[in-house]
Amino acid sequence: MTPVAHRSLISLITVIVMTITTASGQTDTLRIAQLLKDGQDYLLRQGNEKKDLDSAFFYFKQALTLSRSISGARKTARAISRQ
Repeated sequence: MTPVAHRSLISLITVIVMTITTASGQTDTLRIAQLLKDGQDYLLRQGNEKKDLDSAFFYFKQALTLSRSISGARKTARAISRQ
C-alpha cells in the first residue's frame, strides 16, 4: 500500500470512528441521564432500606461506567485523527 493510500485509509477510518462515537454518544448520554434518574429515585425512597441503597449504587455505577466508555472512545478517535 502506498503512503498516500495508507493516509487516506486512516482518514476514512477516523471519520467512521468519529461518526459512530458521536451518534452513539448522543444515545449514551440519554442512557446516562436515565440511569442517574433511576438511581436518584432509589436513593430518595423513604426509609433508606439497604436494598434501595444497593439499587441506587447499581444505577450510579452503570452511569459512571458508561460515561467513562464514552470518554475513552472520544479520546481514541481524537488520537487517531491527529496521526
